[in-house]
Amino acid sequence: MQNEENITINDLTKELIESGSLKIYPWEQLIVYPVANQSQILIRGIKESIKSKNYICAVSLLRSLIESTMVLVYDTSIRKTDETEYYNKFLEKGRLQRWSKSKKRWENVRDEHLIRQFKTATNLDITNIYDSTCDILHFTIQHSKLLFIKSSNGPRRFTCAIGESGPKISQKEYAKIIKIVNNLNFIIKTQIAAAIHQKRKQNNEPFSEIAEKILSGRKIKEIK
Repeated sequence: MQNEENITINDLTKELIESGSLKIYPWEQLIVYPVANQSQILIRGIKESIKSKNYICAVSLLRSLIESTMVLVYDTSIRKTDETEYYNKFLEKGRLQRWSKSKKRWENVRDEHLIRQFKTATNLDITNIYDSTCDILHFTIQHSKLLFIKSSNGPRRFTCAIGESGPKISQKEYAKIIKIVNNLNFIIKTQIAAAIHQKRKQNNEPFSEIAEKILSGRKIKEIK
């Protein structure tokens, strides 16, 4: 039996596909499998960016990985009054939709909804790290700050670093990114593992050992 650390997203998606007599539900086709695919591509891109000391690319890709993770958590944890209509609206609009009780209509799921539901479902507050990655992905004052490196020769001297090599960032900052990536990767795996249990229960099938291994594994206390 594989250790929890060695179980991959692909291992879990394969288990999910093979559950339920190979029947594929809309929530799998439209959400779980696209997130599983995209997240692995993003993780590879982040790691390659870190190897080449490309901080801006690493953080920009991290922002996308955070969103993918939040989308998966959102979709697998919200209560859907009419699941068929919910996914039909997604197909119609091309974006995740939510029913607004106050406005009495469907509207796009926005960042604030994803962040709030993520905290509700995981007890993790991802607001600060999400906002800081948005500052890199979008054009903000943060890009100006990254250009100027304080010189050790004097308190008021700075070096302006312009070029394709990007800003000089400490290894400690890159290590923080890797830690966040590993935590997000684990959260994605827990959501897929829970989906496996749900699908197998609905189809009166035996529980999944690898899904259980993930769900009984380590717990994440905070993301920052």
